[in-house]
Amino acid sequence: MLNGVLQNKLIPFFNNFKREKIIIYPNLSGFILGAFVFFCFLISVFYENNFALLISIIIFFIFFISIIISNQNLTNIDYVSSNELLIEANRESSIQLNIFNNSQIQKLNIDFYIDKKFKGNFDLELNNNSINLNLFKQTRGSIPINDLQLKSDFPFGIINTIRKFKLNNTIYVYPKPKKQNLELLAKFNLDNSLQNQEEFNGIDQYKIGDNLSKIAWKQSIGKNKKYIKSFKSNHSKQKILDLNEYPNIDFEELLSTVTFIFLEHFKLKKEISLKHKDQLFKLTTEKPSLNKILIYLSHVQN
Repeated sequence: MLNGVLQNKLIPFFNNFKREKIIIYPNLSGFILGAFVFFCFLISVFYENNFALLISIIIFFIFFISIIISNQNLTNIDYVSSNELLIEANRESSIQLNIFNNSQIQKLNIDFYIDKKFKGNFDLELNNNSINLNLFKQTRGSIPINDLQLKSDFPFGIINTIRKFKLNNTIYVYPKPKKQNLELLAKFNLDNSLQNQEEFNGIDQYKIGDNLSKIAWKQSIGKNKKYIKSFKSNHSKQKILDLNEYPNIDFEELLSTVTFIFLEHFKLKKEISLKHKDQLFKLTTEKPSLNKILIYLSHVQN
């Protein structure tokens, strides 16, 4: 399965759903077999053929067992999502479901559909099962998720059983991170920011315990005393990336570069803020702050 994006915390994804009744009906193979049962029954009645009657009884029993087992295969199932409502644009990603099999038996051969689109076939072991359902969207935006459907024709492939869940949720697709705009990358370059965390503040006389690597040799030799370079910290200066300051950059290119910058800052646990019009978002070391920014970038307009 493909890797999802941003998976540190568990959040309830499909949290507002309405559970519907289980639907059971024969598929095409079931209809054909049913017609054969009816044909055997007619032969047994009109021709008093006990063998045809026996066949119809056996097949009818198979139908009955199929309905019971197929129904049991989709009962006692619950789930909760285990990744954020975010995926990257133009990349096959997945939403991860934690499926809980609360029964005492394994669930077999279950098809998963999202909004009537087939997403995979899975077997469910006892207790918790992690299942990845693949999603793709070429551009940023959102993907509405309305229905989750579980379908099974276990055990004999003649009875279809369907269980539906109403989800009414949205997955946000943030811009694909790219190193596109060199001007912006240079301004918010992490290597530069790490090197420039201290700013030169002057020359002070050396005191015992001072860092010898900061000795100002030119001044020390000239005055025959030890002097050191003093610096002041730049930590108090909050970096703000203002989207309004770059009207000449293509907006989609700008968003891709901004996404790259914020993801890199988050990886290195460096704070930075995003500003756009009257909106201000501060990136901290906490995942929700990053998610809030990525969600905004998924739907923001110039």
